[in-house]
Amino acid sequence: MHKVIAIYPGSFDPPTNGHLDLIDRGSKIFDELVVAILRNPEKSPLFSVSERAAMLEALTGQYSNVRVDTFDGLTVDYAVKVGASSVLRESGAERLRSTSCRWP
Repeated sequence: MHKVIAIYPGSFDPPTNGHLDLIDRGSKIFDELVVAILRNPEKSPLFSVSERAAMLEALTGQYSNVRVDTFDGLTVDYAVKVGASSVLRESGAERLRSTSCRWP
């Protein structure tokens, strides 16, 4: 059976209950969920990337199929790198949206 990997990209500055809700729901849908923190040198974040990663790792430690990673550049390039076939995104208040894609 094909393992379905999804990424949940964002700045997570700071992680919120809304982020955690999507992580919880996404963990139940996908075989593996990668919470991908975008490193954007053009922004002045409240927390450093390492602080955000540490917070998210502590907050998601109960999920065996969720891992936290960081990336820069284009989301599609990162998705290809980790072998993701889906992108998990918020699309409004308390709504979950997943987009499945075929990467080159």
